[in-house]
Amino acid sequence: MKVLAKTADRARPRRVISWRGVAAQAAATAVVLMASAARAAAPIQGDWAATSEVIVHIGPCAHAAGQLCGTITAWPRDIDGRAWLDDNNPDARLRIRPLVGVEAIRGLRETGPGKWSGHAYNPEDGRTYDATLEIAPNGMLDVQDCLLKRCITLHWRPFR
Repeated sequence: MKVLAKTADRARPRRVISWRGVAAQAAATAVVLMASAARAAAPIQGDWAATSEVIVHIGPCAHAAGQLCGTITAWPRDIDGRAWLDDNNPDARLRIRPLVGVEAIRGLRETGPGKWSGHAYNPEDGRTYDATLEIAPNGMLDVQDCLLKRCITLHWRPFR
């Protein structure tokens, strides 16, 4: 049986830390993290003007992980300055809620590059439609709503 001899611990040379090197590493890490975050956010996330007075914010759904939802954040007021209510909703209990805050788009999942599918609620008629959202080459968001093979395409612009 062979026994290995123990060696005396030698003093190791100290490593000099360059703050310039640390700063460069931190900057490189920050760039990588920002690039990862940019890739993670879907390009349809943000505020979109459905009309000149109706704004919808698209972002992660609060109730469904991995899906996107759209909430109405601006809707014109009536002639008396009151908020419009969801009075066409098929659920009578929801007809007293203001339209601002209503989740009008639900369950969006990416189905291809720059294309999402889900459901859209139209407060003007109280119906829910199958919806496909796609970023157009001009930067607009094409929103196609379909009910029983009858479709309409709306063109939303980014709201800034």
